[in-house]
Amino acid sequence: MKTSARLTDLTNAAAEYIMKHADEGGSSEFDQSINDISRETIDACCAVWGGACYVGKINLYDGKRNQPVLRRITSGDEVQIFSADFAIMTEDAELVQMIVERSQQPHADARTDMIRIISIVERLEELDAAILLWA
Repeated sequence: MKTSARLTDLTNAAAEYIMKHADEGGSSEFDQSINDISRETIDACCAVWGGACYVGKINLYDGKRNQPVLRRITSGDEVQIFSADFAIMTEDAELVQMIVERSQQPHADARTDMIRIISIVERLEELDAAILLWA
C-alpha cells in the first residue's frame, strides 16, 4: 500500500488517544479529538491514494443493508461520525461480499459471527486499510 509519514502519524495519534482513554473503554465523550483524527486519516488516504479512497462499515444494520457497502470519498468530503469503520485504496469485491454475507445472517451464533468478523478484519489487513475510530 502507498503510505505516508502523515498516515503513520495519524495511526499513532489514534493509538495514543485509545491508550489515554483506556479506563473509559478507549474513548471519551468529553474528548472527541479522535473524530478529527479519523477525518484527517481519510484526507491523508485520499492524498496518498490518488485523490480518493473508499470508506465502509463492517456492521450493516437494518436501515443500511440495502445501501452500498463502500462509498467513494475525495479529499474534503464531509464524513459524519460513525459513518465509516475503515478506508481502503480501491473497491474490493471480496470484502464487500464478506460484509454483505455477514449482514444477511445477523442472528448467527456468537462463535460463527466472531469467525466472520475476524475474516473481515484479516481482509482489511490484507488491503492495508486505515481503521477509523469515533467518539
